[in-house]
Amino acid sequence: MRRAEQLIPIPKTEEARLVVDPGWISPTTIRIRLATRYGGSDTTSKFYLIDFSNPDAPKIQPAK
Repeated sequence: MRRAEQLIPIPKTEEARLVVDPGWISPTTIRIRLATRYGGSDTTSKFYLIDFSNPDAPKIQPAK
């Protein structure tokens, strides 16, 4: 088991959420969205792909 912050750097914000968006895009790769909000501002999103081909060392990269 891994905690989300072990894979994706989660900034200190008013609110931060990891959302599966849209989900599994292949048998080993999932796409997620990090939604953050600072001090009442609009929510911003960053998308990431996590490849679990090697579960002991998942690969994380920004999604386009």
